[in-house]
Amino acid sequence: MVRTTLRKKIVIVGDGACGKTSCLIVYQNVDLDHKTVELALWDTAGQEDYDRLRPLSYFETDRQVLVALKIDLRSQSSKTITQQQLAKEIGAKYGECSAKANIAVKDVIRLAAHVAVKPKKLIKRRRLHCNIL
Repeated sequence: MVRTTLRKKIVIVGDGACGKTSCLIVYQNVDLDHKTVELALWDTAGQEDYDRLRPLSYFETDRQVLVALKIDLRSQSSKTITQQQLAKEIGAKYGECSAKANIAVKDVIRLAAHVAVKPKKLIKRRRLHCNIL
């Protein structure tokens, strides 16, 4: 069986010190359904000083995965309903992990790779409206 290698860009965006870099450090390639997905992982600065520069990294990205990081710090009573609802509203897949505790990091990277290789026509596009009050 011939293995196919796909190259996909993944940009991680979030607040400063939220665990983005720790999540990305160990992954470069993912195997999915007899395909090797070579990931180009782009880590962005979360600080406000980089708000105008950050969008330059979005070129050639068109899919979203909402990821809750540092879940090892979550209180037992905390629920993920809000995050899952937000993911649904923005048309994104949802995952959660902790790089420090090595909880589900591989699952999140595989989810992002799976979403990245999905054909564009199978992805629902929603038009979101921004209201300024």
